[in-house]
Amino acid sequence: MRKKIFLWGRFVVSFAILIWLVHTIDWSEASLIIRKIDLGIAWIPYFIALAGMCFAALRWTILLRGMDTIQRFHKSLRFYLISSFYGMVMPGVLSGDIIRVGAASSSNKGKLPEISLSAILERVAGLGMVILIGTTALWFSPQHWLEQLGVLHLKEMFAWIALIMWASVIAVIIGFRIVPKKYLTPNAERSKVISLIVRLTITAREISIFQIILVLLLSGLFQFFDILATWILALALQIDLTLFPYLIIIPVVYLSTVLPISLGGLGVREGVLSLLLVKLNVDASQAVLLAFTIYLNKLLVGVTGMLVQWGFKKQRLNLNNISLKSDHQDGNK
Repeated sequence: MRKKIFLWGRFVVSFAILIWLVHTIDWSEASLIIRKIDLGIAWIPYFIALAGMCFAALRWTILLRGMDTIQRFHKSLRFYLISSFYGMVMPGVLSGDIIRVGAASSSNKGKLPEISLSAILERVAGLGMVILIGTTALWFSPQHWLEQLGVLHLKEMFAWIALIMWASVIAVIIGFRIVPKKYLTPNAERSKVISLIVRLTITAREISIFQIILVLLLSGLFQFFDILATWILALALQIDLTLFPYLIIIPVVYLSTVLPISLGGLGVREGVLSLLLVKLNVDASQAVLLAFTIYLNKLLVGVTGMLVQWGFKKQRLNLNNISLKSDHQDGNK
């Protein structure tokens, strides 16, 4: 009962914010903005988002390989595309990850713990890199500009979060490697939980430093491409800002979606983005249209994943039918 109330509460928050955003749009002005969209660059963010997915898929493939789980790049990319769709339409920020882990574990029997750990590590790497991008941009921004944006107070907070998080990551990496091997030997007397922890510790120890560096670099590229796609969409909508402000705005928006107060961050993401852009003297209608366009672009990438999955299932069904016909013909002979 409590879960249902919490779910409906998040639905109400998302719906209320979206209604408020729609109400702020001056539709006569919005129609002019839409007519003036630069179609020459409006299509580019879709392919940038797909390229970002390729970085994420490669990151996952490398991470799984380091954990002695083989998953081809094309499978990782397919699972990522499908999960992006579910992540946009299902409640909860982690909905897409759950779908992705489930799809990957069905292809790698008995590897659910390792695949689940890989998804968690990806989240940590992505969060770490987006905080690093935001922190770097904050510290290299002029103070008056940060005051206008209203994020001056976040400068030291981001720095402390980045410091604590990266120190924790380094401590965990070192911790995995210094655990004495005698504690990792098989023992039938251990509980299932302890046995699982030992299993995952052994698996994590197998990830090389080189693979960790690659995972972090690919996470940074994934996050940067997401920011780049936002900037180009903004340019298409005639929002005359450089790329630099988005290096701060998007990390703040990303962190706001982590709060479990809406359906997968829907509404909160668009509201925070619009609010920050308005503080930079962007027209409210332009800001809200950009927020909705970003969502549409992400949804389009997710729909691409669903089409890929549909095509894959259809192809597999055709192959099964061909196989059954072949077996039938052999039986008649």
